[in-house]
Amino acid sequence: MTVTWKLRDGLKWSDGQPLTCDDFKYAQEWVLDKDNSGIGTISGYQAISKVDCTSDTEMVWHFPKIYEGYITLAVAPLPRHYLKDFPIKDQVSGAGFRPNEISKMPVSGAFKFDTVTPGAELRLVKNPNYTSFSTGKPAHLDNLVWKWYGDADAMIAGFKGGEVDFATDLQDSDIPKVQDLGEQVSAIPALLYEFLRPNWSPTECSKNDGVQDRGKGCPMSDPAMRQAVSYAIDKTEINTRLLGGTVQIANTNISPGAWFFADQPPATFDPEKAKQILEDAGWKAGADGIREKGGLKAKIELCTTTRQVRQDTLALIAGWLKDVGIEGVPNAVSPDDIFADYNTATADTPCALSRSNFDLAEHAFSSSIDPLGNYFSYHSSQFEPTGVNDAQVKDTAIDAALTAVQDSVDFSVIKDSMAEFQKVYVEKTVEIPLYYRKNVDLAGPKLGNFFANPTQAGPTWNAVDWFFKG
Repeated sequence: MTVTWKLRDGLKWSDGQPLTCDDFKYAQEWVLDKDNSGIGTISGYQAISKVDCTSDTEMVWHFPKIYEGYITLAVAPLPRHYLKDFPIKDQVSGAGFRPNEISKMPVSGAFKFDTVTPGAELRLVKNPNYTSFSTGKPAHLDNLVWKWYGDADAMIAGFKGGEVDFATDLQDSDIPKVQDLGEQVSAIPALLYEFLRPNWSPTECSKNDGVQDRGKGCPMSDPAMRQAVSYAIDKTEINTRLLGGTVQIANTNISPGAWFFADQPPATFDPEKAKQILEDAGWKAGADGIREKGGLKAKIELCTTTRQVRQDTLALIAGWLKDVGIEGVPNAVSPDDIFADYNTATADTPCALSRSNFDLAEHAFSSSIDPLGNYFSYHSSQFEPTGVNDAQVKDTAIDAALTAVQDSVDFSVIKDSMAEFQKVYVEKTVEIPLYYRKNVDLAGPKLGNFFANPTQAGPTWNAVDWFFKG
């Protein structure tokens, strides 16, 4: 397969240097460099056998076979003229991107970096070399100032107090707190779901001291344990008690808004069935009611972030799990820990998904608008550091369905393969989806041209067109 891309004439980096085909070629080289380990998904770039720059504005990608995800690979040119002065092994450690260097980093978007105060704020200024795809003009705003808050409540208070004109990364449980803001609240269905992620690995799981007395092994690696957990949890109760009944219960990981969504049978809350599954698999209750099998107790770490709604959810789940003979040990950690990338985290970073240091984790995941996004999260070839299959899911039927997606550009084949994937996803309890999330943002009366976006592009997708109403 050969794919030809054409760039607009006259593209420039924020420092005025030309943005050309060579910068896209450098991006592929950067991703695949041997010193750049642990950056996540690389298989898409590996699928390209050669990149030809036939001119500054035309690039030709050569693939040895059909590759479905080609269209999502062209999103991130990198400035060779700047980054070439930093060895990639040093870039991985932050060279070129540090707070005292960031203002020199050339960018291709509407705003360029000015200053950053870690954990406090990021200042951006207009990039005069960028023009809107829709208007042909540079950004209306001269600068943007982003502020970090410790939690959602602090950010909401900051918005209401006039500290910021825009707030993002809120969720359904925050909606009751902002009902008084009326039309300033944007809440739209998104390609986003909240779920429980069981760790499939038989050898790499929680190192939390609170569960090390359970014996040798990883309880969630047992398919019976994963299936039992799915029946032990009352999703409807989570919705009504913690979310005011406002969310749609999820039966799969794919949003109903995706063209390749294939609905699955509703999840059933059935504690008795959960107990029977465990019994049949050899998990026998001890004197304390907690089950044991082969010297391994059914004691698991329940990881999540510090968001209160998630802590409240895990408190409910721990109670339900105890009812069927599983002891859950909740552990709410900083997002900096649970979502740390492979290069940043260590084997002992609390609840680090990238290092498989968890048993069962609650968090949210944004489904890719491209069905092939699932390949990188669930195919058995995509374990860290070469992919993002952090739960180490390994199943031949999952692999077959996702490989079929990867190897086709026929929409009917892809849709059928994704339907098979979702069917197996439920049957094998790959995860326990809880509910579909909304993108919840706050946009003040001074912010013009804000339009929410349900995809991974996020709510700032058209920041070039934002303006100050005054």
